[in-house]
Formats: sequence, structure tokens, C-alpha cells
Amino acid sequence: MEFITSFVGSISEIIFTRLFDAAGRQIGYLLKYNDNIETLQKQAQKLKATRDSMQLRIDAAEKNREIILPDVQCWISEVDNVSAEAEEFLEDERNVNKMCFKGWCIDVRSRYRFSKAAKRKITVITQLQEGGTFQAISQPALPPSSIIVPTVGFSGIFESRESNKNEIMEALKDDKVSIIGICGMGGVGKTTLVKQIGKQAEEEKLYDSVVFVVVSQTPNVIEIQKAIAYKLDLKSLSDCPESARASSLWERIKKEKRILIILDDVWGRIKLEEIGIPFGKDHRGCKIMLTSRSKYVCDEMDCNKISIVGTLSKQESWELFKELVGMDVENSILSPIAREVVAECDGLPIAIVTIARALKNKNEDVWIDAARQLKTSTPTDISGMQGSVISSLELSIKYLESEDAKSLFFFCSVFPEDFEIPIEVLVTYGVALRWFKNVETMKDVRHRVHAIEKIARKRLIEEKVKAEK
Repeated sequence: MEFITSFVGSISEIIFTRLFDAAGRQIGYLLKYNDNIETLQKQAQKLKATRDSMQLRIDAAEKNREIILPDVQCWISEVDNVSAEAEEFLEDERNVNKMCFKGWCIDVRSRYRFSKAAKRKITVITQLQEGGTFQAISQPALPPSSIIVPTVGFSGIFESRESNKNEIMEALKDDKVSIIGICGMGGVGKTTLVKQIGKQAEEEKLYDSVVFVVVSQTPNVIEIQKAIAYKLDLKSLSDCPESARASSLWERIKKEKRILIILDDVWGRIKLEEIGIPFGKDHRGCKIMLTSRSKYVCDEMDCNKISIVGTLSKQESWELFKELVGMDVENSILSPIAREVVAECDGLPIAIVTIARALKNKNEDVWIDAARQLKTSTPTDISGMQGSVISSLELSIKYLESEDAKSLFFFCSVFPEDFEIPIEVLVTYGVALRWFKNVETMKDVRHRVHAIEKIARKRLIEEKVKAEK
């Protein structure tokens, strides 16, 4: 009996305590109504500030082509939802308060409900705030999956290039062919042709990976290795000693079931094994496609198939020039002069494009003078480069708008091929050599150099790339 009495007393005490605590919490919601609402406002503002700071980091990462991590994206999405709910909740609370104030009453039930809900939202916001500390918000993006082919102004398809393209595509599908050579003089359009072929090979899924690398006249093995490694996302290559890089790249390439490696602008025999490129018996799935100005180089590289890219026909040259010059030149008084100009270009796309854009919107005197200069020029002989290309580039330089632009261009030509020239170097030499007239401050010089660089890049560098078709 005493046990039962003791047990009932304990139960009663527990129930009473719990009821008291529950009643205390309910009363607490009413007593701390203003505190809870004010705390929610502050916490919501703090969360929004944290979210805005995170968004700035995300924007900066996306500009660098980085991939935002999934947990960061989820956090941002959840914060947006919670912030929207908090804002709507606080707006409802303000409206109810206004109605009560006008009626000079206190709605106890509403105050209790808002205070309790505010407390719950404060807990959620606090957890989100604590969860918004990420060690990293992004990771580097994988290399672009496709080769970028420059868009040219000509809308037609040259029959002479189409035959080359079909011939090479057939060789790419032939398992007996390991190395394909594409040769032709400078400016004939080899680079754009192989880029178009590489892109088509990707689209038709002939290869799992297509890698494009510029070799140039003075090949740099390390830079070639880095370019291939970047495309294949081989980040560990940079940590390897120079002696082990070829082996590391070799093993990585062998993991690709089918891979096409395009080596552009090859001037002499290069040892693929020294770079780390397996082919033939070592890797049947790896195919090499290279471009060179010399057929002799293609023979040295043991190409199984060689495709020679010739110049454009007279009709193709004329069609290209007409479209790029931007006027109905065929039915104008300039037609005879235009045909003379096109004839001097010898069917080379780079020469045609360069001259067409140099003469665009110019008057008849300039056209006549251009035709005369092209006929009488005696360009320096450069191996693999036809004289008409040199003449057209020389004429294009003469038509640069200012002397300081010409000075800047000629100065750039003393640097190695494909060298990235820092703007500050151009600024420093420009000031020292007094290229710029009526420019007083270093800031003004920098603006001038940037302006000239954009014009020169557009008219002389990009023209060359766009011309190769």
C-alpha cells in the first residue's frame, strides 16, 4: 500500500512538473514575443548578408569557369526558401499588429502563435548560418569538350576543301592508318580544316577525346605535354619530374579507348615517344593528325596518309573576296580592279581575306593604289609562305590607322611565335621609344596600348585564323 502511494505520488509529481514546464513555455512565448520577433528579424538579415557574400564568391568562381559544388548550391537554394518564408512571416506579423493597434486590443492567441513560430524559424536560420561555412565552394571545370572552329564570313563551302575533308575523314575511320599528314603552304587553310575535321569527329563520336595542340617552329615538349594533359584532366603531370612526364602521359593516353591528337604547325620531325604519345602497335586507338607546310616533314613523320591542301580556284577566290569586301563589287566600277587584286592573291584564303577587309569601305583611289602595290611588291622569301601572303599582310599593315599602331605591331613581331606579350611591357617600351603622341600620363598610355592591341588583334591575328578555310 505504501509502495502504491509512493508510486502515485511520483507520477503526480512528474505530471505536475511537466505541466508546469509546459505552462511556463507557453507563457514564455507571450512574455518574449517582442524579443523573438526582433531576434528573427536580425537573424534573417544576417543570413541574407552571408548569402550575398557567398553569391559574390560563386559569381567569381563561375567567371573562371569553375563548377559550383552541389552542397553549396543546395545551401543557397535552402537559404532562399527560408529567407522568403521569414520575410512573408514578418510581413503577416506586422499586418496583424497594425490591426490590433487600431482596435486598441491585444490578440493573445496571435501573439502566442507568432512568437512560437518565430522561435522555430530562429532555430532553422541559426543552423543554416552555421552550415554556410564551406572550405571550398567550387572545383576547376573539365577542359572544353569541343574544338572551337572560328566563324568565317564566307557562307559557302569550297569544293576543293570538301574533297580534302572527305579524304581525311575516311582515313580517320581506317584502323590501318595511325598518322595522317595535311600539308600545304602557309595561309592555305590547314589549321581551320583540321579543326573542322576534329569537331566533326567528335560530333560523330568517332573518338572519345579529341586534343588540339600547336607545335610551332620551335617545339616545346613540356608545353605540348601540358596541353594534352589539360585536355585529359591529368592534373598530376605538373607534379612529375621532367624525366617521368612522358611515361605518365603515355599511360594516361592508353586509358583512352579512342583518341585523336591533332598536332598543328609541325616544322620538323618530332619524336612522339619523347612527348609520351603511344600509337601504332603501342595503342591502336590513338590516331595522330598533323599539319605542316612541307610534305617532306609528313614523310619524316611516317604519315600513313598525306592530304595536300591546294590553293582556291579562281572562282572560289572571287566568291570569297566578294562576300568579305561587303559590297556589290561585281556590278560596280571597281570590278576590274577587284579582279586584279584577287588575281594577285594567288588563291590563298589568308591573302584574300586580309586584302578584302583592308579595302572594305575604301574609295577608288585606295583600291587602285592597292592593286599597284601588290603587283610591284617584292616580298622576302619565307619557306612555305607564298609571296602573295607577305604582300597582302604588308599592305594590311600599311592601312593601320596610326603610326603608333604600326610601331606597336612591328615591336610585337620580334617576340617568339605564340608568345603572350604582357601589356606592361608594351607600355614601358612605348613610353621609352616615344611611340605615342599627345599622351601625357602612364594611365593614358595604358589605355592607348589596350585600344591598339584590340584593333591589331582583330585585324591582323584573328584575320589569319579566320582566313584559313
